[in-house]
Order: sequence, then structure tokens, then C-alpha cells
Amino acid sequence: MHDTNLEERLRSVLRQDGDGLALTITTDELERRLALRRRARTGQRLSLMAAGLAVLAVGAVFALGSGWLRSTNVAVDPSPSPSVSSAPSPEASASPDATVTPGPAASTDPLAALPMIERDPTSIDYYETEDPGETATGLTRQYPLTPRYLDGVRMDAREAGIRVTCIGSDARLEWGLFPRRNNIASEPVVCNGTVQSFRFDLTPHQPMVGQVLFLRVAPQTAFRVLVETFGFMNDPVRTVLPTFAIPQGTVAVDFTNEPNPDAAAESVQTSAGSVPSRGQYRVALACVGSGTIRWDIGRDRLAGGGDQPCDGRALGLWMDQGVPPEDTPVIVTTSPRNHWRIVVTHDPDAPAFIAPVLMGFAGEDLEGEGAGALALCVNWNGSGDSCGVPFLARDGAREVVVPVDSSLGLALADGWRIDNGGVEVMERDAARRDPFGESRRLTGIEDGGLHVAVPLTGLEPGDWVIRVSLNGSKGDDTFGGVYSIPVVIFD
Repeated sequence: MHDTNLEERLRSVLRQDGDGLALTITTDELERRLALRRRARTGQRLSLMAAGLAVLAVGAVFALGSGWLRSTNVAVDPSPSPSVSSAPSPEASASPDATVTPGPAASTDPLAALPMIERDPTSIDYYETEDPGETATGLTRQYPLTPRYLDGVRMDAREAGIRVTCIGSDARLEWGLFPRRNNIASEPVVCNGTVQSFRFDLTPHQPMVGQVLFLRVAPQTAFRVLVETFGFMNDPVRTVLPTFAIPQGTVAVDFTNEPNPDAAAESVQTSAGSVPSRGQYRVALACVGSGTIRWDIGRDRLAGGGDQPCDGRALGLWMDQGVPPEDTPVIVTTSPRNHWRIVVTHDPDAPAFIAPVLMGFAGEDLEGEGAGALALCVNWNGSGDSCGVPFLARDGAREVVVPVDSSLGLALADGWRIDNGGVEVMERDAARRDPFGESRRLTGIEDGGLHVAVPLTGLEPGDWVIRVSLNGSKGDDTFGGVYSIPVVIFD
């Protein structure tokens, strides 16, 4: 049950603190961070975080700016779907619900004057949220219409339906593919207490890598929103390799592997090409056959990667796990009997500075090959933006394996010195569930050097993510960054 009074008191306390913070974070970073917090849903009720609260949460983080992985399904050739209740129009259609009228408020709660919005039983997934209309005083000076961030839709759905009801100043529904914020929808919403309905055909917008969906509302506007998705793009399951649209950006890799039915079934590695040093990569991938397909950007997924079944689905991803220092191979691992295609695109501009790789080793003597990590939230010679940094679980990456009560050795590549910093820790399962969840401070780094040892005393056996926030130097250059290293502790 939604506890409005408790939420109002919490918002009030947090806003008083948040109004005193410098508003150095950008709206792009707010959009990206809140998008990362969206987890897979099975129809659960989620509460909405106002932009003012997000500023407070980000402002408490040591570091300076980045994002995370977005996982979506890429559209394939459309085929009829019996689960869609009605045919969509090419553009969104908005119409007030004539059968629903706002009733008189039964209490001081502004939401009591709004009708409830019932889920369509034919929808395959949904997200709903509400807000009584808080005054985000810290943001209204800069943003007369405050962006309230909504969860996106299933990317294997053919259509989306959005219903909105609100009381207060008129609002606007905007939906786009990053960095374009409204190329899917930019629809006015009349906040007179009636329910307005919008319906969207998703097929022209695939692959929807990096979708941003939000309701722009004035402060003190109460609203309810229901977002639903209808029909599956991959229904029925495909037995031939589907076609899909190319993600936005410059194409670095476009590789198709033709199946070899006479080959052994064991998985093999295939070099699909390479990508230049960039902070973001967009991937579209499809595989038909048996087993799974794995892809790595860089050896041991230095810059990201993933796995999926070879079941004919087309998948789209947005990877943002740091900038590799040089051209980086894209490696695909699957059975040569499978038919697959991978496309990787990137932004055109190279970064002005690339932070060195941080290597983690088992013990202070830096023994073994070590595990590499790329920096997020990088500043260089004092130049950088505020941002929030997730704990990256980095599944599939090389791990540092150490016994209980040992230490983690750290060293920056290319002769960079670790000057100082801090170390936090989170269980790896917790990082998978919520990369911005509660962490535990492990230690500080005060006396640095070309390599340092971080004691892991007190950590129980299990899988952990060690997040290192550090400042480094080399000659006259300085930088700051945040790294995530997966560590396995055993008895």
C-alpha cells in the first residue's frame, strides 16, 4: 500500500538538504542515472523519484560522471501478433476518457481527486507511478516544467500504451532515444482530472537503445501514470536470422557468421572486428541455433559484454563502462553451427583524455596476470563534471581471487602514480540488483605510490565488487576516476 504521508515527510526532509547543494549535475546525467536504476519488472508498483531527490543522492557520491549498461530487445521484421487488442495508428493518438470524471477530494491528499487507472488485461507488462504534486523548489528556478522520469517499455513489444491523469498546470509527455529526447513522442497533456490515452507503434523506432521516457510537469501538479506494452516482436520464435535496424552512431563492427552444420558443436572464439576508444558503444545482436552466444568488448570484457541464448531474438544494448586505452577487439564466442550477426556503433568524437587502466592483483606483491578495470567519472587536470557512479558487477570479466583476510594489490598502467583515494565494497549480487545501492566503506588511500595494497580484512568468503575512487598523477598531469574490480574471497 502506498504510504503517502511517510513519503511526503521524507521528501520534505531531503528537499531541505538538497536545496542547499550546488546544482552542478546535468539533466543528461540525471536521465542516465535514473535509467540505470530501472530493474526488470513483473508488474510491481514502483514509486517515482523527483529530480530534486536525485540531485541529493548524486551529490553525496565521491566522483565525477558516467553511466551503465542498458539492455533492450531490438525489433525484427514484424509479424501479426494475436495479443494486440487493437491496431495502432502510425502516430500516437490522445483522447480523454469520456467515462471517467474527477470526483470530489475525500481528503487533503491531492491524489484523492484523481481517478484510478486500471491495467489493460491484454498488456504483457506494465509500470505505474503517482505523485501528489511536490514543490521541488531547488529546481523550479531552472526548470519550470520539472522532468519526472518514468520507466521504459519492454523492447520485445510491438506497441506501447500510456495513460495519464493529472490536476494542476498542463504537462507534456516526452519520449525519445538518447540523445534525442522526443523523437518517439512529444504530446501535450491537459491536467483537468480526466484520463488521457496514448498509443504508439514501436516498430519504426527499433532498436530502442537508450530510451528516455518522462512526464514534464509543473511543481504541485498531482498525477498518475500507467505505461503498458502489447504484443511480442519475436512471436512466433524465429528459426532464421532476423534483420534489424542499425543503432545510432558510427558503425565500427558489422559481422555476420554463416553457420557450418558440419563443424563440431563446441564453442569457438571469433574476432568480429574492433572498436576505437570511446565512452559509449551501442550493440545490436541476433543469433539462431543452439546454446548461447557471448560477446566481449576487449579481452575479458574490459569495456563490457554479455550473453544470451541463440533463440532468434534480436537484442540491443548500450554499453558505458569506461574508455579503453586503444582500439579494442570485439570477440564473439558460440558454436560455429550457429547463424549470428553483431553490429557495434559508437559516437564520432574521441575523448580528450583517456584514464589509465587500473590493475588488481592477488596480494600486495602484484602476482599473476591481474584483472583490469576502466575508469568512470573521469576528471583531468581539474576539469570534470559531477556525477553518480554505479557499482559494476562486471559479470564475465576477469576476477581477482584471494584468500580470507588477505589484500588486493592495485597499480595504474603506463607509469601513473596512485596519489590518494578511498575504497568501498558491495556484494556482487547486490550490485546486480541495484548498482546504486547501499555500500560499505572499506578503507582510505592516503600514502599512495606506483602500487598500493588494500587490506580486505573482515570480508567474508563470497563474490564482491571493490570500488576504488582515486586521484592519480604522472608528470604535470593529474586525473581522478572510479574503478570497479570483481573480487572472489575464499576460505
